[in-house]
Amino acid sequence: MYYLDLFFTSLVILLYLYYFGYNIIKRFSYTINKLLTLTTFLSIIMFSSVMFQLVAGEGVLTNYSGRIYFAAFLFVLQTIFHFTQMYPQFEKQSSPWFIIVSGVPGIAVIVLTAVTDFVVAGARFNNNEITYVFGEFSYIYFIFTVVYIAGVIVIFFYKYKSIENDAFKNQLFMMYSGVLFGAVLIYLFTLYFPYLRNVHVFKHLALIFSSMLIGGIFNYALSDVRILDFKRFYLKTGYTITIFLLLFFPSLFILDFSMTLAVSGYVMPPVGIALLLFLYLFLFYRFARLPIQRVFKKTYLQFESKVNEFFQDILTLSEEQEQSRFWDYFFKNIIITLEERFDIRRAAFYVFSSQDREYHFSFGFGEKTDIQVIREDNPIVKCINDYRKLIEISLFITDHDLQKYRRILYTIFKNNDIRVIIPFINKEGVVIGILFLGALKSGKPYSVDLLSVLDIYRIQLENILSNAIMIENVKSTQVIEHDRLVVSSIKKKLIPKELKSIEGIRISSFYMNNSDLGGDYFESLVLPGGKLGLFITDTSDMGIDSAIIALELYTVLHNQPEKYDTPDKMLNVMNWVVSTSRFSEKYARSMYLVYDTSLSSLTMTNAAYNPVVLFNPANSSFMEFDTKGIPIGIDRNFNYETKNIELPAGSIGFVYSDGLTSAMNSEGNTYQLGRIKDILRAAPDDTAAVLTRKIFDDFNAFTGSIRHSSDVSGIVFKIV
Repeated sequence: MYYLDLFFTSLVILLYLYYFGYNIIKRFSYTINKLLTLTTFLSIIMFSSVMFQLVAGEGVLTNYSGRIYFAAFLFVLQTIFHFTQMYPQFEKQSSPWFIIVSGVPGIAVIVLTAVTDFVVAGARFNNNEITYVFGEFSYIYFIFTVVYIAGVIVIFFYKYKSIENDAFKNQLFMMYSGVLFGAVLIYLFTLYFPYLRNVHVFKHLALIFSSMLIGGIFNYALSDVRILDFKRFYLKTGYTITIFLLLFFPSLFILDFSMTLAVSGYVMPPVGIALLLFLYLFLFYRFARLPIQRVFKKTYLQFESKVNEFFQDILTLSEEQEQSRFWDYFFKNIIITLEERFDIRRAAFYVFSSQDREYHFSFGFGEKTDIQVIREDNPIVKCINDYRKLIEISLFITDHDLQKYRRILYTIFKNNDIRVIIPFINKEGVVIGILFLGALKSGKPYSVDLLSVLDIYRIQLENILSNAIMIENVKSTQVIEHDRLVVSSIKKKLIPKELKSIEGIRISSFYMNNSDLGGDYFESLVLPGGKLGLFITDTSDMGIDSAIIALELYTVLHNQPEKYDTPDKMLNVMNWVVSTSRFSEKYARSMYLVYDTSLSSLTMTNAAYNPVVLFNPANSSFMEFDTKGIPIGIDRNFNYETKNIELPAGSIGFVYSDGLTSAMNSEGNTYQLGRIKDILRAAPDDTAAVLTRKIFDDFNAFTGSIRHSSDVSGIVFKIV
């Protein structure tokens, strides 16, 4: 037990060091995060004092360490009490004066505990167990521990009853249930049993595991409150603990059993011990891990099955449907399926009329809505145009961007049983449709997972609606008579005239529009947090299919790029949308790069596109930066990988399409990357724009008057 105490005490110190560093680096700008940082720091002090006592044994310093331990323990309880007063940040916070007044008595007891022997008179170390002798005023200390725990309970029940955000109530209940469970374990095993019942077994382990649980809960609670899912958090934590216990303790038993045999004179060979351990670990990993995982993920596996069936409904829409019957088929097979798969009680879909400048009710299920027409100047439309994303009712409380609409729309939502609004926006940025969703039949709030599914659903429907409307417009106006005109028109709208850039990186490009049936599409996006995204794709020469794939990729790229902030997330969503599209069965080779100015790092995900050429002028070296991946649209279940590389100042990168290296001159020779490398090596101090011009001129000089059938794209970026 002594060595277990040492091991797990070290483990919990490392865990709290991680929490401490993470909150300082990532979240220290918020008051409540500063309080959590203080809590983690005090926890480190508390467990460090335990470690010192375990290692040092009995002595004067151990007595002082014991006082520090109890003082830090009470201080941690006090910060948890204050955390409860301040959480959640968006409503029902205690006033600052009350927080300060309620903390003063506790600080006095903490100081009394740390600097005098009135609470802790001494520490003893018997049989590798630490026991304490309490002073004459120790009862005050224990009163305050009870007061703080009771205070957490009282504040929780007050907030649970009075908090306005119904969706968050469930998360609040699950959060404090875990905290109180950990607090009860701490009180029973570290205070009640040891000092009132003289039972010291598992004293330190109970404190360690309960503190890990509580620390993990608070650290998770301060992530984005809009996406909290404590049920998933507890299941994941329970799964991790279960796997750890089933790996650690049987292995410990095998080793302990071999030592017992050795003491008895029966020495087990090291090879035998190793074989036993290997056999157990192998059999556990092979046969027990997955069944255990299925037990903990049972609910989510069932939900995942529903999601797969849901998107299969969309995927299997009949491609033989005539355009005249499209809308009836669309409503019946895409809207009603929400009720069948996710038990949504009601829905109402509105389509924009450009003539009336209004949104008219077109289809729905469940109880009939009283809202038949929504005018363009309606606050709901204004809110959608400002936010331009899926809106769940609780976001009016938790999302700063929706605060100004809270007073106007929150009551409208509640009175009309509107829990979610899904806007559908076309490529021109016009809201072409609005879908209202009511409460779930179970009465529970929408889960984070369901909202994520609905967000993908929104993107998919935007493609379907936009493309259907576009096709109808093309047929009705007869502006586009054949594939080449369609592709040419869409390419002119999608290809940017100039790539966006941010401080820390300069970017320049050249583009030769040679193909009338498809080709390249590239764009850069300024992302939050000092990041720049660069996307490039080759839709091949497939006529209408190329144009539609380009539109789909464009739609995804411009739908919440801040949410899909890593390249793999973006390409995974693109892959899902293209794979499940009813308009095209083609694919596109693509690549997405994200440069982070603060970290001077480049992250990339490649879907079978050409690798990035990177040049480091410091050592005049080149490398090809790449990841494995299949083209977008082939396998919707494929998960793309991502790679990261740090780029020192002066580094130069080059991204190119196949049209560059497949272009030939009059002698039948193809243009080689070596020529570009020579240009970069010869002029490392040139700007990205100058280097782009040199490459473009060299390419034209090489190919001469030869006509190219494929688009040619080249992008140069330089870290400054």
